[in-house]
Amino acid sequence: MKQLITLVVVAVMLSSVARAGDDKKYSLADLKALVASKSYQEAVIHLADISPSERNAGWLEVATDAAAGYLGGLSNDDLVTKVLSIEEIDARHPQLLKSAKYTKVRAEIGLKGYEACFAQSYTLDECLQHAMKFLEGDSGNSDLAFKMSKLVRKSGNAYNAVPYFKRALAGKPSAAMCKDDDVKLAVIAGLGLPTDYDGAKGAREISVGGCWDALKKPIMEAFTAEKSGYTHDNTCTVLKAKSALTADQAKTCK
Repeated sequence: MKQLITLVVVAVMLSSVARAGDDKKYSLADLKALVASKSYQEAVIHLADISPSERNAGWLEVATDAAAGYLGGLSNDDLVTKVLSIEEIDARHPQLLKSAKYTKVRAEIGLKGYEACFAQSYTLDECLQHAMKFLEGDSGNSDLAFKMSKLVRKSGNAYNAVPYFKRALAGKPSAAMCKDDDVKLAVIAGLGLPTDYDGAKGAREISVGGCWDALKKPIMEAFTAEKSGYTHDNTCTVLKAKSALTADQAKTCK
């Protein structure tokens, strides 16, 4: 709980910076001057001073440089702050998510931040929730989702990575992604959960999707090794859906 309170405090950091006695609105020229002098945090705080109707290409360029510079300048031992700062910037200025320069820095800094966040077992649940929100901000980036999935898989129970891999492998995943050992570990772990659990449902969905060819062998091995139980039930569902069972094998399924 103490760590969660800390995260909440950090999350509002950019919104609660003291501005007592300073009601002056910054102009675009002011913001450019701040970026030029590498005063990135001050520039980020004042991005909203420019009215929405005036947030043109020039503003977006300055905002991108300010946000990228601010995130990149946070110290390496302040990774949780990076994670929450990204959320705050995304929420306040969603236009930045259309900038390749910003999303590139966002991805690099975010992955480092979540790797550190996942390493703290007592905050894992909170970190997982924030990580999914992070991916939703750049929803079309399957490479980012895949890298995040691998970090989640290494953080604890492999089945925690199932919803992340489900996002990363949607559509037409590459052969390299499908053959990745972490995908196999997450899917098989998910198939060992009770059939009505979201992790089991996600693992079954991944199994019958674009990675079927790569997952067929380990799923069949899991089916053969378990004569009853959750793994047997889940693998039965997958293998029956793919018409991959003999008549005798199908008889063992409910």
